[in-house]
Amino acid sequence: MRLYGDIEERFLARVRFSDFCWEWTACRNPDGYGRVRIRGVEQFVHRAIVEWILQRKLSRHEIVNHLCRNHLCARPSHLEVVSPSENTRRGLAAKLSTEAANLLRQERRNGLTYMQLAKKFGVHYTAAIRICQRHHLRIDTELHVKHAASTRMRKKEKAGQSRMRFIE
Repeated sequence: MRLYGDIEERFLARVRFSDFCWEWTACRNPDGYGRVRIRGVEQFVHRAIVEWILQRKLSRHEIVNHLCRNHLCARPSHLEVVSPSENTRRGLAAKLSTEAANLLRQERRNGLTYMQLAKKFGVHYTAAIRICQRHHLRIDTELHVKHAASTRMRKKEKAGQSRMRFIE
């Protein structure tokens, strides 16, 4: 599919292709996500990929998750549209093991602030709060992640929706 002439060429010129991730090499925000301006509208690269190349209109409540955990990845097969809660769950699972979450809680009991915990454990301070208050789901359980994915697939199949196929 073409992104309206030279927009496609300019877009692809800013991607470094490899066997795994296709990394965005141009503008990025302070959190490390790629940014692009298409027809005067600035947006995240991963959302632009889903909307322009995969032709799926996203609501503002839908989140595009990087399955590879690389915020600069622009490879369509590495992107999946998920709910905000699923995105949070995946982000926590990728960051901390169960042991690390328990250690984080212990450090909080020892008097560290949420900001200090976030810096020490490499998570956002709101994630540190949620972990300490046990608002997260089971972290670092591969079985849980696989179960959640298979449950989502079954729900989509029941609803008669086809799973979004990603182009390479």
